[in-house]
Amino acid sequence: MEKIFLIGEEINLLSSFEAKLSLENYSVFINSVSEPISAISLNVILNKPVFLIFFLDENSINSLGMLKNLKTDINFNIPIFVVSEGLGNVMIKKIELLNIKYYFNLEKNTEEEIIQKILKIKKNIF
Repeated sequence: MEKIFLIGEEINLLSSFEAKLSLENYSVFINSVSEPISAISLNVILNKPVFLIFFLDENSINSLGMLKNLKTDINFNIPIFVVSEGLGNVMIKKIELLNIKYYFNLEKNTEEEIIQKILKIKKNIF
């Protein structure tokens, strides 16, 4: 069974994505952005997920900092998808500067739509 990592703050959102991805036959691991980056990085390295979904809180400086650190620490080819509510142009530019190509706005897509888009990208590209 392929593994996926979810990293974020909002437990209800993480749990919802976990349930939906589990139905797609993935083994899902959840990490909180409050955990040390070294622990998350080690967990990712040891479990070798096929991709990672990072739930970015635009209002939290720590959230963007965690994404930057994670991208730096995980210096190998694990695709990172970013999901956020209300992604503005400034935040999109910051995400793109991290060389992250795939980001989704929860205000414009349902959770199910985002999951299906991610799985389609995974199937066609990775």
